[in-house]
Amino acid sequence: MISRKRVGFFGVGLVIFIETLLQPVAAEIYHTSSNLKPDLFVTMEGGEESEYAIVVEKETQKLALYRYDGEYEQVLNVKCSTGEVPGMKTRSGDKKTPEGVYFFTGAFEKKYLSAVYGEMAFPMDYPNLVDRLNGREGNSIWMHGTNKQIKDRDSNGCIVLANADIKKLSEFITVNRTPIIVTDKIQYATPDDDRILREQLTAFLNQWNETLINGSYDQYLSFYHQDIISKFAWWDDWNEIRNELRGSGIPAKIHLDKISIYKHNGVYTALFDQLIQFGEQVQTAGARKVYLEPSVDRVRIIGDTYQSSISKNNGRETNHPFIAACQELRAIHYAKQDIEALVDRWLTAWNSKDIETYGDCYASDFRFQWMDRDAWLKKKKRLNRKYKNISVWKENLIIKTSEKTNSATFIQKYESSGYRAVGKKKLIFKRENGQWKIFRERWKKI
Repeated sequence: MISRKRVGFFGVGLVIFIETLLQPVAAEIYHTSSNLKPDLFVTMEGGEESEYAIVVEKETQKLALYRYDGEYEQVLNVKCSTGEVPGMKTRSGDKKTPEGVYFFTGAFEKKYLSAVYGEMAFPMDYPNLVDRLNGREGNSIWMHGTNKQIKDRDSNGCIVLANADIKKLSEFITVNRTPIIVTDKIQYATPDDDRILREQLTAFLNQWNETLINGSYDQYLSFYHQDIISKFAWWDDWNEIRNELRGSGIPAKIHLDKISIYKHNGVYTALFDQLIQFGEQVQTAGARKVYLEPSVDRVRIIGDTYQSSISKNNGRETNHPFIAACQELRAIHYAKQDIEALVDRWLTAWNSKDIETYGDCYASDFRFQWMDRDAWLKKKKRLNRKYKNISVWKENLIIKTSEKTNSATFIQKYESSGYRAVGKKKLIFKRENGQWKIFRERWKKI
């Protein structure tokens, strides 16, 4: 268990979780601006768009929606109902509403819901990583509507709003982006009050990010708590890509965009879009969440994840969003080399009648005339049985790559027992599961 000891000043704990902080709106939308904001907000950067956050205050049974577009503004303030038992949720069935920073994992309209959820519902990601570190359990915590009159502390743990309020609130919610922060009582501060903290957290993120580009594995691990160090199986893949880029002279950068940082109970949650740039090409790895917590002498990352799942194979991460984005960028830069290698592999398999390798060169949705991929391969099997020897080769290969189309054209010469043909072949490629595949094939006799 990671120690829960806090250091108030340099609380660079970056944690991103979504609290039951929903926005009920039976009343008209209104706008109030002041020099104060909930001290739960460290920074909210939405780029060219406004950023929204929901706050639920248990003490007053109120839900408020805030917008940030250079300054903080309260947009909505409505009545809500939380769990009938006060205090922090710790287990399933305790009828308490969890407290912390959470995100919505989905959105459901009335036709998909039972009557108890009203006309709209948003599942929350409780328990999040911080809850699990502290042994808090339970599930099925939602923000949802109701057909009944809203009463104080009247739910089993969910955040409940009038139907009209949740429908209005839904206009401002982005799944996996808009936080809902649940707290017992809101404290307020001016943006200048946490300026130093905001600068410290931003500097920490930038240093961590720079280490990913230029640092060693040990230097990168120094940012993390020792209990999660074993979870970076993706580093070997990244180091291979990084060394390849350095060898080819391609500049690499990683950008942290739309950084938002929220705090609750001494832990800080940072959510940002991670953009990877190789040369002039940019690819997003997705929304990344970094959970930090201060210790006696420094800050440590206690959790690091994305707002998307990671598939695994025998315990090894095989589709880490960061690596997947890097591989896509690499494919763009090395498209011509990779496509030429695919064409050579395809021709070799054709010549050797290796139908398994030959078929693996084609995309799952390949079409040629009336044939899909399966029908095409059946035809090739018949021809392999018909002809004892097959010889196919290419001349004058030209590969073209762009954002819209990737293709190869060449003169194809074919010889088999009793048959020969010369024609112009065009192969059109697509990316499938991180690899180039033949999507369409055309041939014209010459």
